[in-house]
Amino acid sequence: MRAERAAAARRARRAAYQAARAHEWPTVAPAIAGTAGDSEPARQRATAGEPASVRLYPDIALAMLREGVAATGRLWLLLQHLDEAGKGWVREADARGLLSDKGAPLRLCGWRQLRSLLAQGEGLFWQRDGGAGEPRIWLAGHARVALRLGVTHARLEPVSIPLATLLEGIGTVRAHFYASFHSSRSNHQRPIARATIAQLTAVSARSQRTYERVAGVRCSPNWVIGPAREEGNGQELAWQHGQALFTFTDRNGSYGPAGQRYLAWQLPNSYQGPHQVQGRSPQKALNEQLVDLYSKGMTGNDRQDVAAALPTSRFYDNGQAAARALNRGLREDVYWLTPQTERQYRIWHLLPAGEGAR
Repeated sequence: MRAERAAAARRARRAAYQAARAHEWPTVAPAIAGTAGDSEPARQRATAGEPASVRLYPDIALAMLREGVAATGRLWLLLQHLDEAGKGWVREADARGLLSDKGAPLRLCGWRQLRSLLAQGEGLFWQRDGGAGEPRIWLAGHARVALRLGVTHARLEPVSIPLATLLEGIGTVRAHFYASFHSSRSNHQRPIARATIAQLTAVSARSQRTYERVAGVRCSPNWVIGPAREEGNGQELAWQHGQALFTFTDRNGSYGPAGQRYLAWQLPNSYQGPHQVQGRSPQKALNEQLVDLYSKGMTGNDRQDVAAALPTSRFYDNGQAAARALNRGLREDVYWLTPQTERQYRIWHLLPAGEGAR
């Protein structure tokens, strides 16, 4: 009996997945066996022993921020969580009871606001049937939502976001959507400028600081220790770095003779997000679905993919990796990280372009 039930569940998931891929939204509600009382076991399963977190794709989260649909996107994630069997739909009555009833463990808002959010997300995150019987909310899959938001390739690994976070204020949810970008970056030690972050996330520098404080993003400042300070050798660097350039005195002899003075300047901050990364397997599966949908003509809206403009890295974990980058023909200065720190600053060293093997 257990094997039969498992096989039936697999067939139902495959059927729902195929229907979602084909975008075959039903216009009439199919007959539902039983009565309204049948929803009570589903209610109990959704509220008892629920997982502590849900999967969040940062590419989709950032696209939600860009398009101003974080509130409906949050609801979509919660409905995906309620669809624990993977059927691709949730009864509207279940959604109302679990997300808007007073005292419900997953209460998000009142029924009036929930009804408004359902109307706003229609056609983007879900489709509701309008026939007789109990209405259902047919959920769009991650790939279809990604394409509708202009994401044709997921470049960031998914992260786990606490379920309780999705139930907090929308400002906190937006902050965590933004923070998922920092959580998923492959090397959080590498500096990244706020202007670059703003380009990728459509979040202003001022809002970035607010979101980082709310979500608990860890910011680490960085210094570059450049060449020794000599008469007249700071003019070119002053042109390049402006007010960020200063003179650093190595009183302890950490980088050379004690008391040596160096030209130094401040780099952009490094950021470490608060979420746990889930690995590349879900990311790979999402990209395969995106390729499939894209090839069938659902090409999105020609917006720039999230993280498509990530610059080629000039920051490396050690000097050997930096030297290899120059040997491969990189024509820009590169930086490598040292284990030393100065106060709260991470220390980087400069390897000028042209220093590699010729």
